[in-house]
Amino acid sequence: MQGIAIVDRINTARLFLHQRIVPLLLYGTVAAFFLLPTNVAVNKTFYLFVAPLTLLALGATDYARLWHHTTLRWIVAFIAFLTLSAAWTSGEPAEPPRELLSFGVSTTIFVLLICACDLAWIDRLHEWCASIATVHVCVISIAWYTNHTITEPLEAFGRLDHPLELASIYASIAAMSLVRYAQAPSPRRSPYLLTVIACVVAILLTGRRGPLVAFAVVGLLAVAYQRSAHAAKLILALLIGCSALLMLEPALIDQLTQRGTSLRPAIWIEGWQRIRDDGAWIFGNGSGASTALEVNNFAVRHYHDLFLSTMFYGGLVGTALLCGMLALTLIDGLRVPAAQPWLAAFCVGVGCLLTNGDRLVIHPHPVWLYFWLPMSVVAIYSASISGPPKTT
Repeated sequence: MQGIAIVDRINTARLFLHQRIVPLLLYGTVAAFFLLPTNVAVNKTFYLFVAPLTLLALGATDYARLWHHTTLRWIVAFIAFLTLSAAWTSGEPAEPPRELLSFGVSTTIFVLLICACDLAWIDRLHEWCASIATVHVCVISIAWYTNHTITEPLEAFGRLDHPLELASIYASIAAMSLVRYAQAPSPRRSPYLLTVIACVVAILLTGRRGPLVAFAVVGLLAVAYQRSAHAAKLILALLIGCSALLMLEPALIDQLTQRGTSLRPAIWIEGWQRIRDDGAWIFGNGSGASTALEVNNFAVRHYHDLFLSTMFYGGLVGTALLCGMLALTLIDGLRVPAAQPWLAAFCVGVGCLLTNGDRLVIHPHPVWLYFWLPMSVVAIYSASISGPPKTT
């Protein structure tokens, strides 16, 4: 009897964690990227609090969900393969095996955390992301331009201090908010309108072109697919407003054009040449291998492309798993209306990674917010028996 009582208490505690704590952990993890001061602080918070509590809260149903849904199986297979590829790393490893193992474990736990959330919490997650992004844009803009001029590209403080990562997250959330703006009933559109405007202006102020182009392409496709007059008018207003802003402040045009191609074509050519010379076509060079290059007398840390980097680390097997994930996520997102805001966020994330992609399986990193988060949410909606109504 005493043993049964202990088991009941454990199950009760796990149920409490699952229903009450897991959603807070997910929402808190998203907020941590915007609020915490350094990547060390984000990593410690995740490893010391989020990861253990997530594992304690998970039950057999949560693990079964990963196995029974096709897209989630591909996600786990991709993470597992890239993690295991550390075993055949060629050359001097850029990361120790223990670190690479922690990359795989932490990424998997983050996906599990999303899977463990009830749909009621997932339904409200885009509101949380939109709200925190809008506030973040306002705070960092005031803080930055209090001491800097408009001629200096916007930079954030804290974990998102890299302008390209910052712009990628803003572009992803802007695309998600655009689709929600098209789907939501009139009284609930205003917050998403503010988020789209704030994020697009912030991207312009960072001077980063890749995220801006990714948002523009996905935004136009989303408007065409949704057939929403409200979203079409918003896109037109954004085009007019951004054009006016660029005309009024030519320094912003300089920020967008002065870097030329940023050596991207040369990096891609050099990266492809190295992959071809290495000849590790099937399984790649392993996730621990270094992608450092020297291009036109500049030291380059990685290949700046999602597919080239995956081909280098995981070969044709890793690239096939990646393509499978992308295709299944697209199919899932188009099939379930409630998932379409997240599909738009995911597509923008992929677009950003085409010009800045490196490791996908990594410790807590901004790529979690514009790749793993939207992809996992799309899969969860697809795995559910019925997604929430389109206009909720």
